Amino acid sequence: GQAIRDGMLAAHFRGGSVAQLRFYDTGALTTQQIWALYQQVAKDGAQQVIGPLTKEAAAALAGGGELSVPVLALNNLSNSAATPAQFYQFGLAPEDEAAQAASRAWRDGRRAALALTPESAWGERVYQAFASEWQALGGTLLKHETYSDDERSYSETVRDLLSVDASAQRHQALTRQIGQRPEFEPHARQDADVLFLAANAPQARMIRPLLRYHNAGALPVYATSQIYEGFNNASLDRDMDGVRFCDMPWMLPSNHPLASLRGEIARLWPARQQRYARLYALGIDALQIAPYLQGLRDGTFSRHPGVSGDLYLDKERRVHRDLQWAEFSNGRAVALPDMP
Repeated sequence: GQAIRDGMLAAHFRGGSVAQLRFYDTGALTTQQIWALYQQVAKDGAQQVIGPLTKEAAAALAGGGELSVPVLALNNLSNSAATPAQFYQFGLAPEDEAAQAASRAWRDGRRAALALTPESAWGERVYQAFASEWQALGGTLLKHETYSDDERSYSETVRDLLSVDASAQRHQALTRQIGQRPEFEPHARQDADVLFLAANAPQARMIRPLLRYHNAGALPVYATSQIYEGFNNASLDRDMDGVRFCDMPWMLPSNHPLASLRGEIARLWPARQQRYARLYALGIDALQIAPYLQGLRDGTFSRHPGVSGDLYLDKERRVHRDLQWAEFSNGRAVALPDMP
């Protein structure tokens, strides 16, 4: 919450805004108290509300009744239930990134995919978003495996994903047929031309070398932004070369007018900026986009070029982000050119 607030303030003072900002702390409030606070905010003369942040508080506001003041909630509701006409949703949804990974891989000429995601609710959401977009494009999803928090199980999971054991079984069958043991090296499956990987940086640094170990080092890998910590660390990421991932302009080299704010924020709050960098971007864009919600809704503006991505609204008044693409090269993230 502090990172989002400070991102808003940084954008406010950089842009020379004449709007008045007033912050209300909702951290200790129950869902029942959220609606009462919203009514108080309206009485205080607010013309727009940005927040609340948690999914539960946003749901409470969406279901509380008619909204007299437009709300830009900083989260996405779990269900697709109807929301009030003045209720907008803006979060850093990983589903958007997974769908864009599918789209980019398809445009790069990939057609047969494997997927490896964490064994969690987050991992399932990301996988479903990737699979839905991939299959809608016409791609073939060959196999999906999940990995646990136990790092010792990663190798076995990768073996299963690559069907390495099937190669060994074929060798055993051949040995029985000819009565002798021919020279043999286990091979990964050859029918896949892309791997979708959902993992954070430490996880990916262990999974990526396992692909090479199991003879799948040449398999193209596409990932979400969680794979990148936001700064170059060539010594740790030397095994990541060739991995492609999407991320917001805020995290990559960018010509965006507000990109220089990241350096200023890093100077003021170095520890917090490193950990919550993407939340500062959310705060900046929330303040920037709030005055244009109606225009985005009625088509006056098709998109807003934000630091968290190229922003646009869907019919349910959810803000989506088109992201930039990068690739690890010599252990460093290098921005890729935009595709038509």
